[in-house]
Amino acid sequence: MDVQRRKTKAVSVGNLVIGGGAPVVVQTMLKTNIIDLNAALEELRQDVAAGAQLIRFAVPDERAARNIGILVRQSPVPLVADIHFDPNLALIALESGVSKLRLNPGTIKDKVARREIVLLAKEKNIPIRIGLNTGSLPLERRRNSESLVDFAVRVMTEEVDMLRELSFENIVLSIKSSDPVENIAINRKLAQCFDYPIHLGVTEAGQGTEGLIYSVTGMAPLLLEGIGDTIRVSLNGPSVDEVEAAYHLLRACGVLKRGVHVVACPTCGRLERKTWDVVANLRERLKDVEEPLVIAVMGCMVNGPQEASRADIGVALGKVGAVLFKKGQVVRVIKPNEDIAEVILSELKTGEVEKKL
Repeated sequence: MDVQRRKTKAVSVGNLVIGGGAPVVVQTMLKTNIIDLNAALEELRQDVAAGAQLIRFAVPDERAARNIGILVRQSPVPLVADIHFDPNLALIALESGVSKLRLNPGTIKDKVARREIVLLAKEKNIPIRIGLNTGSLPLERRRNSESLVDFAVRVMTEEVDMLRELSFENIVLSIKSSDPVENIAINRKLAQCFDYPIHLGVTEAGQGTEGLIYSVTGMAPLLLEGIGDTIRVSLNGPSVDEVEAAYHLLRACGVLKRGVHVVACPTCGRLERKTWDVVANLRERLKDVEEPLVIAVMGCMVNGPQEASRADIGVALGKVGAVLFKKGQVVRVIKPNEDIAEVILSELKTGEVEKKL
C-alpha cells in the first residue's frame, strides 16, 4: 500500500529537498562536541556510511563555533547547526556555511535577536527549522487553561508569523514531545495549520528497545497518514543506530523502499534448528545494500512456504533441510549440512536479483 504524502512547500537544504513530494530525508545528530574536531568528523563519516542524508550538530559555545567552517568543508552531506541560548552562535553558524539552522524560541527568547538571525538567513538563503520541544516551551507565554497541544501550536504560529513578516518562507517546522501519544496529537494539528515541511521525532525517547518503541509509536501513525518530510529517531546511544532505525521505520511504513528487509519468524518449538544466526549473518552481510530487497527466513512449514514465496528470495525449513524459493518459485532443497545463509547469498549473485547487490 502506497502512502499518500501530505502536500507541502519544498525547502532546499544544500543538495537535498525537504517536502514538496521529495523522499523523506533521514537525519541524525552528532553526539560528539565539535570542539573535538577529529572525533566529530569520524562520527560524521560513520553516520554518512550508514546512510545519514542530513546531520545536525550542537554549538554549545564560541570554541565549538570556530570549528563549524572546517566541519562544513569536510562533510559530504549538508549540515544543520543546533543553536540554543546564545543568538550570536547562530550568526556565526550562518557565516560559516551551514546548510540549515535549528532555532528554539523557548531558549532564544529575545525577539530582536531572533529577527537579526532570520534576516541574515534570508540574505544567505539558508532555511530555518523552528524546533520546539514540549520540555522547553516558553511557559511565560502560556494562557490559563490552555492545553499543551494548543499552546505548542500557538507558539509555532506566532514564530511563523514573525518570519513571514520578514518575508522569510524558507521554513521547516517541528514540535517534539517525549510522550508518543502527545507527539501524534501535536503533529496532526501542526499539519492541519501549515503547509511547511515537518521534521518528525520523539524527543528523549530513551535507550535500546524502549527508545525504539517510543519512537515508532510516536511517528509511525503520522508517517502512515502522510505527515513527515524528514525524521530523526532520537536514541540514547550511538548516532549510527538512529540512522539504521530511521530506515527500518520508513520501510515498515511503506514510505521508503530502500535496503534489505529480512522477514524472519520468531521461532518456536517446531523448529529443528534455530534461525537466529542465519538472520544475523544475512543482516550483517547485506547491511550496505541500498536497493530494496526482501529475504524470508522461515523456521517451519506453517507460514514458511507462503512467506518465502512472497519474498525476492526465501527459505522455509522442514524436518530435513530447507526449501529455497526465488521470486515465488521453488529453486531447490538445501541439505542439512549446507550453510543456509551462504546458499542465499550465493543465489542472490545470480539471475534477476543480482542487480540489487
